[in-house]
Amino acid sequence: PEPWRTRLIAPVLVYGVALSINRILFGGHFLSDVLMSWGLVAAITGALYALLRPMAEPRLSARPA
Repeated sequence: PEPWRTRLIAPVLVYGVALSINRILFGGHFLSDVLMSWGLVAAITGALYALLRPMAEPRLSARPA
């Protein structure tokens, strides 16, 4: 939901960084693997946002105030 988004950004980022550091420290991945996955996830998220946001615009503007 919209009101939760701003409140959850920081905890989700901290959790993601902690998991990534954990994977590096325990030998599951190299730093390059983690950075590549962050970039890939950011690119896919941005592309999906760009594709799907225009479809949501009519519904968002039709909400009652």
